[in-house]
Amino acid sequence: MLSLLSAQELADICGGLWHPAPPSGNARGIKIDSRALDKGNIFVALKGARSDGHDFVSQLDATDIFAAIVEHAVANTEVAQLVVPDALIALQTLAQNCALRTTATKLAITGSVGKTGTKEMLAHLLATAGQTHATRGNLNNHIGMPLTLVGTPQETDYLVVEMGMNHAGEIAALTEMMLPHIAAITCISDTHSAHFSNLSDIAEAKTEIFNGLSGATVAILPRDDAFYGQLAGAARLAGARSILTFGYHEDSDFRVVSCHPTSSGLSLEVEIPDAREGRKILSFTLGMNAVHWAISAACVLAMASAAGVDVDASAPHLTSFQDLPGRGLSIGLNVAGHHFTLIDDSYNASPSSMTAAITHLATQSGDIKSAILSDMLELGDGGHDAHIALVAPLMQAGISRLITVGEMMAEVGERLAPYIEVKSFQTADDVICQIISTPEQIIGNSTIMLVKGSHGSGAHLIATQLMAFGVLPSSSISSSDEGVTPDAA
Repeated sequence: MLSLLSAQELADICGGLWHPAPPSGNARGIKIDSRALDKGNIFVALKGARSDGHDFVSQLDATDIFAAIVEHAVANTEVAQLVVPDALIALQTLAQNCALRTTATKLAITGSVGKTGTKEMLAHLLATAGQTHATRGNLNNHIGMPLTLVGTPQETDYLVVEMGMNHAGEIAALTEMMLPHIAAITCISDTHSAHFSNLSDIAEAKTEIFNGLSGATVAILPRDDAFYGQLAGAARLAGARSILTFGYHEDSDFRVVSCHPTSSGLSLEVEIPDAREGRKILSFTLGMNAVHWAISAACVLAMASAAGVDVDASAPHLTSFQDLPGRGLSIGLNVAGHHFTLIDDSYNASPSSMTAAITHLATQSGDIKSAILSDMLELGDGGHDAHIALVAPLMQAGISRLITVGEMMAEVGERLAPYIEVKSFQTADDVICQIISTPEQIIGNSTIMLVKGSHGSGAHLIATQLMAFGVLPSSSISSSDEGVTPDAA
């Protein structure tokens, strides 16, 4: 969409003036990282907590990029500069313009957990039905989502966007920028509960996604969720034309009937609406391994159906959708001559996702199971109890050793120390130093190891260090895009 705009149209949309003169031709993409610029890109000079994009404008190659969007003209450069009152607002305004121009069906996803995995699964499914453009990695906030919208190709059939938040009001701004046709909430849990008084307030903040619904709109909701009634009421008040539900609940429109782990993933049966038969069972295999992904698959089928996709024809393609790096991917490792399987669920953690990961570990056939768990952050006053609640599932998982990172997880270790081997560290860096010097102190004789924790407590750094020792040839792992800021809820 960006390539269709002339320099003058860009200036009009962003409310800026060209200095010293507008560039010729059209832009081909937009970036906020000067190191990642491609030919024909626009560089947006944002002011961050640690750096100011304006400091890099004079280093840009005027023959390579299209222009820079700035808040004040930068000297000593030949780069064309669009001077605007606020660079971030200019980016967001441009994103809204692109979202209005696209003819694609626009689908938005939020929720306390499962957003990124569900978004990736949906994009994978929709790609079988048409040209699909989706949020890269976890670019789900007030900066990342506009970048997704501005990058929408003209020929896009389906635009899939993930929306995250840390505070009330943030999703409202995002959805009003995008104006989705279909909006889904994966679930409500106590992720980032430090910023809210209770779960009902979190649910209310998530329902802001319905504020921007446009056209023949559909709300997709988790029927099993304790806050389903609140979510459905908010969707109706916001003007949703219809509501589709998913889950195990018998009243779910897209109901998970059965879920069985197999050697190739999950064998699923989902009951779905059918125009001729009323209801029918759709059987397919999902290439992911943890059973909690069955709910995401049902959500994806509901969203795809709402977008007019033939889910009977598309669902078999989910066989090739596999676990994601940092979100449950199993990797064979060789660390100091010891072979074992790493379950890399290290990107982020909340009480519900931590419990789900531990439950998945319990189902694994490895003889000697262990876990490296770092603190779950931003849980407010409930943080202590949320960590202690992990003691029971960890005991039931049958692990033989636990490595803890952080003060709160250390208390979990203290509770388990009479029964299993426990080693506690203050920081992820301490664990990494131990891995580098004497990895056997961390790995022991484990045959399968889970690594999970909040992004800010560094579990992902530990997983990265373990993988640096060597991934076994039979394993497959792909890189994952990082967001401009840590994942929002």
